[in-house]
Amino acid sequence: MKLGPQEIASLRLILKKIAFLDQLKINELDELIGALDKRPFHRGEVLIKQGTIGETFFILASGSAGVYKEKFLSSKKIAEIGPDTYFGEMALLDNAPRTATVVGEGDGEVYFLPRETFKKVLLNNPGIAAQIRQTSDYRKAQNRALDVKKE
Repeated sequence: MKLGPQEIASLRLILKKIAFLDQLKINELDELIGALDKRPFHRGEVLIKQGTIGETFFILASGSAGVYKEKFLSSKKIAEIGPDTYFGEMALLDNAPRTATVVGEGDGEVYFLPRETFKKVLLNNPGIAAQIRQTSDYRKAQNRALDVKKE
């Protein structure tokens, strides 16, 4: 679903709430917005599946989602994310499988960005790349801590 003028204006407001995006130049922000697409999701819908190869970066536009860590036959909720939160960056940074499953907790909408545009627009900006990597490192540390607690 391509974005209309009103959605683009709304998206600019959403993107301003994500701290690292304030470093984007106007042309970079326009390129990012032009590459984003939006789709609805429903309660119980899997947005990211742990163990799969990551090809997409997400920004939650509305609704909420739960982050679940799966181990053997069990699944444990490790976080809940709400609007204006991004996720899915870890697999794109490391070219590694997804480290958790993200499931819609209710109906909502998500913006998504393909891997190539994520790298071109966001990772080519050193300040943004550093902040994304810092968030990713923090999330990895949380995941490792949870893995140690389970053992």
